[in-house]
Amino acid sequence: LSHNLVVVDDEHQRQHGDSPRRPRFHRMVTAPHMSVVEASSECYPQCSEYRRTAAMAKGPDGATFTLDIFRVKGGGKHTWRAFSEVAASDMADGSLSFEGIAMPPEPPIPDYGASEATEHIAGLRDVRCEGNPPPSWRAVWSDARRSYRLWMLSPVDRVQAGHGPGQETWEEAGRRVRCVEAIREGDDVESVFVAVHDPAGVVTSAEIVETIPHTDPNAVVVQITSEWGTYLVFSDCADEVETDRARFAGAFGALCIPLIGPRWYLASGARTLMTVDGFGFDNGMPEFESVARRDGYDRIALETAIPREQHPVPDDVKHYVAIETDTLATGLPIARMDERTITVDTFPVPDDIRRVRYEAVRYARE
Repeated sequence: LSHNLVVVDDEHQRQHGDSPRRPRFHRMVTAPHMSVVEASSECYPQCSEYRRTAAMAKGPDGATFTLDIFRVKGGGKHTWRAFSEVAASDMADGSLSFEGIAMPPEPPIPDYGASEATEHIAGLRDVRCEGNPPPSWRAVWSDARRSYRLWMLSPVDRVQAGHGPGQETWEEAGRRVRCVEAIREGDDVESVFVAVHDPAGVVTSAEIVETIPHTDPNAVVVQITSEWGTYLVFSDCADEVETDRARFAGAFGALCIPLIGPRWYLASGARTLMTVDGFGFDNGMPEFESVARRDGYDRIALETAIPREQHPVPDDVKHYVAIETDTLATGLPIARMDERTITVDTFPVPDDIRRVRYEAVRYARE
């Protein structure tokens, strides 16, 4: 229902013609109640980091929401852009409204038809702005059929809204989609954009949680309350942090307290995830790396033995291994792990594989 990215110094990019470079896989895990993926890219030469984490919570009857963490370092202007297929100009009763900020009213969306004029097929039009937004706010796309709510949880300098081109087929000439931009500016800007995408309308509250201690600007802890339970999600906590519910150290962790059923947690690349009453794990090995080579169509041979504690993963969890080749950095789904081999699922192992990195995955229910 929605799409978003971060644009860094857009004018610099147009003038200098810098082209995107290869992406890098960090983690991917699919468990019964949550799926997590993280990747980065060297798409902007002025940026030392351009990395996105998405954690999708899965509830009853196919309902979902997604926590979206976008980390960007470098450049003078970061524009976090989002638009939705909901409330496009070809849908009846379409609107984009805001909660928590006083955005000026939206003018009627014009019909540009099949015009090929630059101002009709590129960029945003009828832009309106809120220059002093609070630390968190919400945007709601609605039409006669459905709605989609965006929860922005991190502070930004200003918020803009407008409409941009949304044509996807020849029959959709002139179609427009409603867009939102959250902008941060400065000298060598460092941004951590934290948002929740809620297409099912099941999130009742979302907030960034203060922890003890909380000195790392990359560390993010979010509490999300939904119609089916409360989630505490940790990301990039290099040092151990503590809330009133749990303590955590590592790359990613999620703890869920459902309204019905047992508590569960999911962690990837974590040393510790422990609740105040002792549910979880402590002082685990977060990851493993080794020189590697291809050993058949679907087998990776390792120079270093995999630590035994990283072997067991529940059958209903799909986990991935990050690989590096001469030209590629991606991830492959794991079918089986032995002491010195990893057997992958579905895809062939590249001939020029050089290294692997595996983040320990832990998933448990009470």
